[in-house]
Amino acid sequence: ACQYGASLDAVQLLLERYPEAVMAKNIRGATPLEISEKGNASTLEVMLALSVVSRLLAVREGDAEGALRVWSECRLMGWAGGSALALERHPSLVRLLCTEDSVVPHLLFRIGRDSHLQSMFLFVKSMPCAIG
Repeated sequence: ACQYGASLDAVQLLLERYPEAVMAKNIRGATPLEISEKGNASTLEVMLALSVVSRLLAVREGDAEGALRVWSECRLMGWAGGSALALERHPSLVRLLCTEDSVVPHLLFRIGRDSHLQSMFLFVKSMPCAIG
């Protein structure tokens, strides 16, 4: 998609469904981010989305602080699907986000609107109030 100048929406949708694709290499050994950096990306936002997902995949399991940084970047970009992806890949992030009660309804709304049922279940299951 990056090689052919796909739109930001198309790239984001692909990344939401297949985040590991950001690590895939073409026959020349280049990743989508490398292809984009060489000027084949349709916009700077495409490069940013690829970069964010690359960093998200590099965050170790249980590193909620690292996942929070990536989640925050997605929110600043206005990419709800990226935020949901961060929550799916790092459920421990929910504990940090649910420390403030006013955040919970907003998160439930965004995940319910932009993700699938499994993501919603994992989010609710990871909430501190659901555990106790």
